[in-house]
Amino acid sequence: MASSEGKKFKKPHSVFDFQVFQDRVAKIEQKLREIREEMATHDIQEIEVMSGTFSSFVERIGEIVEDWRSAATKEVGRMSMVRARERYEKMQREKKGS
Repeated sequence: MASSEGKKFKKPHSVFDFQVFQDRVAKIEQKLREIREEMATHDIQEIEVMSGTFSSFVERIGEIVEDWRSAATKEVGRMSMVRARERYEKMQREKKGS
């Protein structure tokens, strides 16, 4: 399987890359700070309209996190299978060597 090192994720179900995940979290945190700062400069009616946009943004973050959680879970499962296969192959080699 090809390494995902240095690649950007095109699909949420690609091989999980924790650094890319951390980068995306940092971008989301920055966007939240920007929204909070922008909301502080508006009156209450404008804030009510913006809160709908903010709610949509938060829902989308939830979807992204769930996609990443799913990708991470799949990667952990895949790596468990790889390690199990390696242990099995090692055991088979040791049996043949005896």
